[in-house]
Amino acid sequence: MNSKFHIFICLSLFLFSLLVLASPAKAQYGPRAYVTEYVTQDYWWNGSTKGTDVRRGYVEASIPNNWDVLQYLRINLTGGVTSTDLQNQAGGSMAYANTLTSYSTSNSEATVYVNTSSYQQATYYNITTANVAPTINLTLTVNNTAGGTDIYDSDNIGTGGSTNTLRLNLTIRNSGSVDNLTGVTVVLQFNITSGATRDMINITVGTNVTTGPGTNYVTNTDGGDNDFDRLTWTGYLAPSALVYIVFNATLLEGSGGNIVDGTNFANLDAPGEKGGLGNYSNSTQTHTGMTINYNFTRGPIRQGVDLQISNGVWYVRGLIKNQANGSLSAGNQSLTYNITEWRIYMVNASSGAPYGGSANLTGKFNQSATSSLLTPSNGMIYTTDSSRSSNTTWFNTTSGTKPYIAIYFDWYVLWNASNALNYASNINTTMDMQTLYKVDLIPEKSLTGVIYPDTGGQSVTVQENATYNGNNSIGVGNIVINSIIPANTTTGAMHGLFNISNSTIKVYYVNGTAPYTYQLNTNANVNWTSINPMTTGKNGTVKLTILDLSSATVVGGGAVGKNLTATGTEEIVLQYDVISNVSMTTGDIYNFTGNTTFTTTSGTADAEAHTAQSISVSAQRLMGYKDLFVPNPANPTLVNETLFVTVESQGSNSISGIKFIDYVVNGTFNNNATAYGKAVNVTFFNQVITVGWTYLNQYNVTFNGTRQLTDGTWAEVFEFVNMTGAGGGFILNNTQNITVNYQMDIGTSGTYILPLQIAAFDPDTGQTYITESWGIVRVDIPSAAVPLQITDHNLELAKRVVVGTPAMWIKNFEVYNPNSRIISSNFETTVFGDSMQGFVSFYNERGENVEEKISFGNVENGKKSMSWSSALNPFETRTYEVRILTPPVMEIDRDIEVLDKLENKMVKLKMDIFLKSFSEEKYLNLVLNLPLSYENIIEVKDGFGRSMQFTGGKDTSSIIVDEIEPSGMKTIRAA
Repeated sequence: MNSKFHIFICLSLFLFSLLVLASPAKAQYGPRAYVTEYVTQDYWWNGSTKGTDVRRGYVEASIPNNWDVLQYLRINLTGGVTSTDLQNQAGGSMAYANTLTSYSTSNSEATVYVNTSSYQQATYYNITTANVAPTINLTLTVNNTAGGTDIYDSDNIGTGGSTNTLRLNLTIRNSGSVDNLTGVTVVLQFNITSGATRDMINITVGTNVTTGPGTNYVTNTDGGDNDFDRLTWTGYLAPSALVYIVFNATLLEGSGGNIVDGTNFANLDAPGEKGGLGNYSNSTQTHTGMTINYNFTRGPIRQGVDLQISNGVWYVRGLIKNQANGSLSAGNQSLTYNITEWRIYMVNASSGAPYGGSANLTGKFNQSATSSLLTPSNGMIYTTDSSRSSNTTWFNTTSGTKPYIAIYFDWYVLWNASNALNYASNINTTMDMQTLYKVDLIPEKSLTGVIYPDTGGQSVTVQENATYNGNNSIGVGNIVINSIIPANTTTGAMHGLFNISNSTIKVYYVNGTAPYTYQLNTNANVNWTSINPMTTGKNGTVKLTILDLSSATVVGGGAVGKNLTATGTEEIVLQYDVISNVSMTTGDIYNFTGNTTFTTTSGTADAEAHTAQSISVSAQRLMGYKDLFVPNPANPTLVNETLFVTVESQGSNSISGIKFIDYVVNGTFNNNATAYGKAVNVTFFNQVITVGWTYLNQYNVTFNGTRQLTDGTWAEVFEFVNMTGAGGGFILNNTQNITVNYQMDIGTSGTYILPLQIAAFDPDTGQTYITESWGIVRVDIPSAAVPLQITDHNLELAKRVVVGTPAMWIKNFEVYNPNSRIISSNFETTVFGDSMQGFVSFYNERGENVEEKISFGNVENGKKSMSWSSALNPFETRTYEVRILTPPVMEIDRDIEVLDKLENKMVKLKMDIFLKSFSEEKYLNLVLNLPLSYENIIEVKDGFGRSMQFTGGKDTSSIIVDEIEPSGMKTIRAA
């Protein structure tokens, strides 16, 4: 042969299905395949599903480096195909990828496509048989050991005391009937950001008992608060198995408690999180039993032919080279190929097909154990290689003309020697834990009337107001008011007994808008009992029981039809009279006490004691009230306060030495008596007219320090004294009163119960008078409003502009209110500077067109602002239609010239029409209407002799002006 070779390289890849040959028994690095199946489900705390469960499987593959690219990857799935939406063909379902790489690190897993019934290039398949891919069903019930499923206020004097003890039951269930789940972990993570200094609840260590397999333990995840906030269970779940975990936890409101004082709910989940978690994983098999029974791939290869001519005859051999990167960094491995057989074909140049349809020369790479393996370090391998090939001869083409040759190699990438096929299954379950709602009440007692010494027969009206102050998400239907009438004086003496006037007992339901309108009948759901005080020193009672408020009937007909739910506005009022005894004498003081219990519809009771109210036996008594209210909901922190002081007396008798103390939310006047004295407005009614008093003239105010009230509120204490009266006391009779008005700014949300205390010394009887009244107000500070979302569009002509009429432009202006309350706003958009008129309208929810009142601003940079004001409902999307009118194009002159006389007494005319635009905008396709028949117009041209379009009918014609510039002129010549 000649020593000079002529090389012709033909790169070609023949990609078609090949049976995978047995890999040589030698460790090598290569691709890995993965089948992983996931089950996810979100549950509500009651075990019902939240959204749709997800059961999916993924097929993935990896390469032992991040450089090479696999080609023609094929993975056949079998075993569990019928439990999925995979297309089940003979032998299973094929997963594939034309190219695949591990990025960004070696062995990174990349998704392989699968053929599903809905999409043949899906990245996952769905598991359609739920039993083989179960979820871990979680259910959590919470009961108050004192009853029901709600929590009560820290002022509770009933069962359970101030601290709620909760009984929690976690149920864990394997929802499937096939899989054994080993190594399941379930976690309950309770809120550790309750807003107080502690976690939302504190799990009682030692109460956590598991019924069924597995074990549980509790932990304190955040350390220093000493609250155990997490429960963890681990164990085995057989098909359809159930596990119960019962444990106790405590929850306290107020100082040093789990929730801030005044908070009326407790969310067991942390904000934005799901506290219940269930997890299972298996690294050896899938849920469905899916396995791989065939895996094949190619890689980067170079193959071709080597031709040489010797003695005028062409000889051929095949060549192949592993192009996988052989110079890889640490942690990366190169690919190895298995080469089995090879063929050389002579090709017909005209048809491209091999002559005779068969190979001209064949061979195998099987001469030794590793001769069929090809690595990047092997270099170029030839079919004539004696150490590898079963046929080392060159192919003699017997042709003196350079032939067309094709080479074929049968080869594939070797998969990893270990863990080439990987299977895994996972279950991830989440659960939203419940929000616990608090029942709370404000009991108020008041006494009205006068008891004269040694006379008897006077009526004292006792009124019990029980106001709902809990969360609006729960209702109170069972109510008990226990009003106690004292038998003895405050010194323990018995000077006669009160007698209850049964005929005066009345019960009212008050809804905050019409006090004492709904008087309730006595029947099976509303009943009361009365027991007079007894000579043995036993107190009397009037006990009201409402078994079911929603079914209670109203005097005059009808039923209440609802439970107490509205915070601070719904209440039950009990009224009755007691009659004084002739033996009651000067100096006697009687304390009226009691308690009220509200029970929610779930069975949780909150019992609170009444603030004792006293009445003195005298010819006079002090009276007063304190009223707090928010006058403007738009400014919820500004609270108006009214103090009223008067006297009940017989005839013209008066009480002297009256002083009164007001309690104000701490920080309102910064402990400054002068600031408080100047801020209040004090008036005196002197039997005829109301007279205004001035600070340091008729009255003075002293600061008596700060005090913490029973509900934990800190208050500034200010005392009113008389600047001119003896001993600093005011003198009042039953026709006079003092009224104090002022406003305070309370910057923190909450319910505020602030007292007014009035005291005096009666010189006629030698008695000290004391009375107290409470003002109640709830302050709710709304969150800051989220800005409105506005989309403004461009102005466009609404229709063609007609000469002599203004041009109408139109655009949309879209607004969305993302807030949960009504937002009032001023809207502004820009229009043309020469806009003459503007209109803004929208369609409301009833389909009515509403026109807004607009106003124009000044012209700046050729633009004019256009604005209007309106209010949007919560989450409302509104589309405004903005219309404006700009100046018209006017005909400013017209010349008519007779050109010729025609038959039938007709003449031919030439008409020049001159148009001027008074607008600053360019108009297109302007229309000029003429009272001429279309048939009578011969032609229309512009001032430069160019033809213009015109249309028309029997009576009128329209000439189309292509455009007219701002403030431009146009000449139209019609004949």
